[in-house]
Amino acid sequence: LDDVMWLMKERFGEPGSRYRVSDILDAVNTVSGEDFSEFFAAHITGTDGQLDIAATLNEAGIQVEQFTDEFYLSRLANPSPLQQRIYDGITAP
Repeated sequence: LDDVMWLMKERFGEPGSRYRVSDILDAVNTVSGEDFSEFFAAHITGTDGQLDIAATLNEAGIQVEQFTDEFYLSRLANPSPLQQRIYDGITAP
């Protein structure tokens, strides 16, 4: 992500510069050497394949509660051993 942001700054860092989602896709593709067109179509520009962030965070032992446009995150009370290892891995200093 850092490399994508640096490339975007290089390409569009001047005040008043504008860019499109396609420019971000191009930067992601350039930096990664892969084609993320399908991912962007499903999760960024499309509406059918939205990422299920609650399910993803649950795998890491984190519970998501949503109230209107606010999200609250908390640790699961009784995470599985795998959830605990993932949680520890992403929260370690």
